[in-house]
Amino acid sequence: MEALLLAVAGSPVLRSSAGSFDSALLGGAVVRRLSHDRWRMWYSGRPTNFATDVVPIGSGYIGVAESADGLSWQRVAGDQEHGSVVAPSCARARAFDSTHVGVGDVIPPAGTESVYRMLYFGGDESTPSLGQATLPKGSRMAIGMATSSDGIHWMRQSGLLPSGALVEPSDNQVFVGWPQLLMRTRPSRPRHLLYYHALEDGKFRIHVASSDDLLNWTLHGCCLDVAATAGAFDSRGVSARCVVEDPINPEELLMFYEGQDGSGAHSIGVARGSYDGLQWERHGSDPVFSPSTDASAWDGVAVSRPSLVPLGDGSARLYYLGKSAQGVQAIGVAESQGRDWTSWARVIATSK
Repeated sequence: MEALLLAVAGSPVLRSSAGSFDSALLGGAVVRRLSHDRWRMWYSGRPTNFATDVVPIGSGYIGVAESADGLSWQRVAGDQEHGSVVAPSCARARAFDSTHVGVGDVIPPAGTESVYRMLYFGGDESTPSLGQATLPKGSRMAIGMATSSDGIHWMRQSGLLPSGALVEPSDNQVFVGWPQLLMRTRPSRPRHLLYYHALEDGKFRIHVASSDDLLNWTLHGCCLDVAATAGAFDSRGVSARCVVEDPINPEELLMFYEGQDGSGAHSIGVARGSYDGLQWERHGSDPVFSPSTDASAWDGVAVSRPSLVPLGDGSARLYYLGKSAQGVQAIGVAESQGRDWTSWARVIATSK
């Protein structure tokens, strides 16, 4: 009985580390299982000495951790500032990512390829307006891409826009960020889909773009809007997400997404989409993963930034960013009840 209670309570797999690029705040993570006993996590963080005039979110630098089982993680020392692997750009004038960067997605090599692709977001030096308010530096965010031969040493790939970005906010958007790239294995048109969320009209909405070459992007607009029902868990915003193939029906896609209600509480829901990836419908009106019922728990205030890893037996792990009542953020994991990816149990893990 004691072990069962511990498993229900759960614990983080990664916390902030003193002296590191994530010493002040952890952001979202992307987890990939590269082989049976080789896991990698790319994650965002901010150090204690970071510029105070930049928008205060869990981005700044990007780092890497490794694991043999996906539960016990060891940080990898990067060659950028504070041990990170991607730092804000200082080489380009008016770069979209000059003040802070955060990871959105990482696509490991597949087939005969030998290239890792990272989709990330960053903020520039401008101070945009929202109504009558002037927002902090870095609030105007855009989406870019970097490549690597080993997943640790990265090179920015300049997009076609003057800022170096692939996608920038439109006139009615404050930012676009937290990108996810879906490179489909079966023939399909368009070949690649890019999901991201934007702040527009005071609410977060999920958008989709498509491309055949990863350079020229067609924007298709909002693919998942806020819930129309007042009081819904996602009535104020839908944001960071993870899109995967449905393990039961490969002709459909599942989107695990972060929802925000009217009070600002964050939880995780699911939407379903056809294989074209452009049209989505909510799967039920309730979240599938919520903050801990223990308000004093490390994730008792918010759960967000889902990253789902399917396992060989049809089950999956859901990595997420949790927030405590003290404002401390850490990364945790839950496991599905077999092939039922709507039922999750928190996992005890060892962080390093």
